[in-house]
Amino acid sequence: FFVKVISSRTYPTEKCNSENLKGDLLHSGDHYVIRDGQEYYNMMPVWDWDLLPGVTWSPQAGKRVARSPFVGGVSDGRGGLTAMDYRFGGGKDKPRPELRARKAWLCHGDLVVCLIGDLTTSGISAPVRTALDQCRLRGAVTVGDGRGRRTISGGGPAAAAAGRKVGRLVARGPHELTDVRWLHHHDVAYLMLDPSQLTLKTGPVTGSWRSINRGLPDGRASDRVFMPVLEHGTGAKDRSTGYVIAPGIAAEQAARLASRLPFDLLSNDARCQAV
Repeated sequence: FFVKVISSRTYPTEKCNSENLKGDLLHSGDHYVIRDGQEYYNMMPVWDWDLLPGVTWSPQAGKRVARSPFVGGVSDGRGGLTAMDYRFGGGKDKPRPELRARKAWLCHGDLVVCLIGDLTTSGISAPVRTALDQCRLRGAVTVGDGRGRRTISGGGPAAAAAGRKVGRLVARGPHELTDVRWLHHHDVAYLMLDPSQLTLKTGPVTGSWRSINRGLPDGRASDRVFMPVLEHGTGAKDRSTGYVIAPGIAAEQAARLASRLPFDLLSNDARCQAV
């Protein structure tokens, strides 16, 4: 797992020579889970660059995250955390639409606790969203919600077998999910701190390399994507939420883990984020 942030002491990701044409939101708290190196390999031309994994954003907030001094990470060699004083837009001299939050990623053992605290918007009517991931679709997706468990097909015999094992098999494609407690895909679980509304996209996506780099061919690129998006809605004020990433577990383990998380959430607000 790694997360990309920016502070008043660092520079944004380079964007020049007609390269990185869509990378404005890189370093805005985007995070990635890598187990075998194939999760994001050559996915860039088909990505939705407005929904990079981990980025909390709304189109009206603009694409330049503030470079705050309170950004950084610490580790004792066994666990660690990264924190980010998070803001898009705003300003004193010329007020603009603003999105702000406190964000923290706490790593301990095999878990990553991702906290979003004090989420507040002003002058923004469009929904605020956080993509939990945007990786290659590899097999079935299992969803645990208030109705129990169901499996969304990723295609192929492995997905069908998973569907028979853990519940009803649902067609791939876009899904509007409510009361979600957890999701599972390719041995990675995403556990909600509170029952949540998610949009889930599974299936084919297309794009071109030239759309992100003018020096590359304009041929069509295609792949299949797994993209769960946490929907925060509109008019956020002092809102607190979050999720847990648990790699290397099966869907049955994810269900058990979600029913009893092995930590207590002590605080998740403007003053303190702690577990």
